[in-house]
Amino acid sequence: MKIEVKSVSLDKLETDLLVVLVEKGIQMAVVEDMGLNQLVTSLTKDFDEKKVKREFFTRWNATGIRHVLVFHSSLETSYNSWERTKIFALWALGYGKDYGLKSIAFLMNGPDASPYVGKVVEGAVLGSYLFDKYKKEKETYRSEVSITLIGSESNLMADKERSKRYWQVMELLNECRDLINEPGSVVYPEVLADVARELGKKHSLKVSVLDEKALEKGGYQGLISVGK
Repeated sequence: MKIEVKSVSLDKLETDLLVVLVEKGIQMAVVEDMGLNQLVTSLTKDFDEKKVKREFFTRWNATGIRHVLVFHSSLETSYNSWERTKIFALWALGYGKDYGLKSIAFLMNGPDASPYVGKVVEGAVLGSYLFDKYKKEKETYRSEVSITLIGSESNLMADKERSKRYWQVMELLNECRDLINEPGSVVYPEVLADVARELGKKHSLKVSVLDEKALEKGGYQGLISVGK
């Protein structure tokens, strides 16, 4: 997966899928294109009046945008705006995978959007995770998809820093998920200890590993039982 942050006008954008997030009370996107703006405005009204009860997906052949996907906060009222942004990013990648859309752009150029950029990255990276190490047929979409976060020029540096930070943390979290998903015959206490030592060496951290005798001395009977 490739993720980039940039500021670009919609008439110059080339993407298979443009994602617009509509959050009540929060302006995530500034839609410059007149036709697209009319569509989003009309959909917002329909969402508010509960005439539309699911995300809106359509072909869009204007300029370089081939499909448009619109989410509204009314679709997930059980969550706050931060969690909704993450969830909608995950759903957007689901559309991309199902329809073979290799480039996805999130319109995050609104005055309130910058703090939410990281949540889009979080949803995309965590949501696209798949443990298929032992499957004959490997899933290739995650490695093929390209995600663009379209921010405002004034927030571009902050958006890039947020994107980078969330990307790094989520990738590390996915590495932890890889360890968890391995069978016990592959990842056992000694292997986890070796992983910890390698991470400590890589990041100049002091790592203390307790062997079985040290665990017994410290009274860690629960860990000893689980590790057998």
